[in-house]
Amino acid sequence: MSLRHARFHTPRLIRLSVLLLFGGMAGVFIGCEKDSPKDVPPPTNFPSSTDSGVRTLPPPRFKKWDKPTVAVVLSGEQHGYIEPCGCSELLSGGLSRRADLVKQLQEQFKNVVGVDLGGTLERDRYQSQLKFNLTLNVLEDLGYQAIGMGPEELRLGVDTLIGQHQNRLTEQATQEPSFVCANATIYDTPDLSPRRNDIITVGDAKIGITAVISESYRRKLSAADINDETRLKITPPADALADVVPKFEEAGTDFNILLAQTPLKEAEALAKQYPQFAVVLSAEGGDEPPSELHKVGDTLIVQIGRKGKYAGVLAYYADKAEEPFQFELIDLDKKRFENSPLVEKHLRVYQRDIESNLQQVFASLPKSFHPSGQTFVGAETCGKCHTKAFAKWSSTKHAHAYESIVKGREGQFTEPIARNLDTECIGCHVTGWDPENDLPFDSGFLPEQLATAKGEPQRYEHLKGQQCENCHGPGSTHVELEMAWKTDRTNTDESRLKASRRQMTLTKKVAEDRLCIKCHDHENSPKFEFAKYWEEVKHPWRD
Repeated sequence: MSLRHARFHTPRLIRLSVLLLFGGMAGVFIGCEKDSPKDVPPPTNFPSSTDSGVRTLPPPRFKKWDKPTVAVVLSGEQHGYIEPCGCSELLSGGLSRRADLVKQLQEQFKNVVGVDLGGTLERDRYQSQLKFNLTLNVLEDLGYQAIGMGPEELRLGVDTLIGQHQNRLTEQATQEPSFVCANATIYDTPDLSPRRNDIITVGDAKIGITAVISESYRRKLSAADINDETRLKITPPADALADVVPKFEEAGTDFNILLAQTPLKEAEALAKQYPQFAVVLSAEGGDEPPSELHKVGDTLIVQIGRKGKYAGVLAYYADKAEEPFQFELIDLDKKRFENSPLVEKHLRVYQRDIESNLQQVFASLPKSFHPSGQTFVGAETCGKCHTKAFAKWSSTKHAHAYESIVKGREGQFTEPIARNLDTECIGCHVTGWDPENDLPFDSGFLPEQLATAKGEPQRYEHLKGQQCENCHGPGSTHVELEMAWKTDRTNTDESRLKASRRQMTLTKKVAEDRLCIKCHDHENSPKFEFAKYWEEVKHPWRD
């Protein structure tokens, strides 16, 4: 079959209604013999997931497909969202549900393999490296065989990639997912660089896979690598593919996939220039992928969306020359996909890794200072004067927000997973953090072992939970002036005192427009209704 004349069977893509927004990640350097084919055994079937209730949405269309020669799971652009985005399981995405998708495919089809575009990380922090390892391990267990290299992976820095993943850059790593990129070379040394292409055999199908990264993405790389071609060289994608495509033709691949870490227009141009690719998986797009299938000539352009909310399923039929492919974009929603015990195991290891490396995790966070220049004193200090307000706050869920992440979410997995050391969870459950950027202010909450080591135990003991100062601002100056006013009014600047009182005042409009949304956004609190919840937490008394 000539791929130049391959045709997709592409009925109008029926997009499932998205409950709300969501998402998570993946990939790492590994190595195999460069440019050599490798046979891929069918991945091991997964244990059954725990029952999450009756599924009410229509089953995926692949449930009605004939058994293909091979089914390929296409994913990518997780940007750090290893679990459904935020705190709400109502939203879509996560590695655990993707594992259930793979499990369902395995139960129906014999040969299943995964390919990831890359774009697995979001931030250049030490915790991202732990996520990097977690996701690679999950993808390996899910039967993935290739991962593209995007700017997010490269932002870890080539030295970090080589130093931490040297064991995956050897020729012995034959069954682990290969990190592929045709046009990126590290230290001008092929043995330290991602594979230029991969040829995998799954059942009776031989698939050619390669990846490219746009030269324009160099500005997104780490500072050390951004302008130094002796460390990282990125050549024009089209030139690199001119060397790769003939290798696929020589190997007699049944079809080829291009993982394009490029703007969409560039991906389309590459598809037009190299029609030998049956599928181009493109990195560009918003959270939600397009509702219509998109083709350039006979090449399917797949946009998978961001935050890991979706995955694509590509089925190849060797015996259907006229219509050899079926494709479906899958919304990884809660109703049709359950949490996987396989991924649960990795998530527990990930939280233990954070605990074991807590000093490094927090040391890598950018410094953050509250714009007021003041420090946090804790709700108990506020309650010495504001007794009625403190009593009201103590009765709300805000007061127990920290306890909720120590305990973990009931019913999500076989046993709850605590996240009280996870910097991406702490911010909305303690006092003195910038929750939108997952950063502690300089006097904000710290986990116990770090607060003790710094000689500041109050930053742990007195700042647990969603307290007064997250809404009213840090109270150090206000407390100082109020105490001075009580003891010696003649030597206290009354104008400063009144100014501090005004500064600590929170209006309903400010709370609704700018404050509550920092944590109660559409991802973390999709059911949040300000008017309803305001009535539950307001405390207008002036005692």
